[in-house]
Amino acid sequence: MFFNKLFLCVNITHYTILFPIKSTYSIKKLRLINLSNKNIIGNNIYLIRKQKKFTQEQLTAKLNIQGIEIDRPMISRIEQQTRYVLDYEIKGIATALGVTIESLFKE
Repeated sequence: MFFNKLFLCVNITHYTILFPIKSTYSIKKLRLINLSNKNIIGNNIYLIRKQKKFTQEQLTAKLNIQGIEIDRPMISRIEQQTRYVLDYEIKGIATALGVTIESLFKE
């Protein structure tokens, strides 16, 4: 019956979507994305910046040298995933950190 099945409930604006889940194993495999996050690279930027021992101020300075108008609070909001990141900012951040763009998107 309908009530014996497991469903993943996703709320999108005014709609609720139910996705059937075949088993409890499927639940463990699910990777949920928080839709309130405004970017998916913020955590990787934070981890790479810490690994390279850069402060947010140093990253800001490297971006400003490239002509990218960004300040330290903006870097903080990007890392907290509460600010959108523009395409040219992604390229500049990768250059400033000395990594590839792809490495910013690794899971």
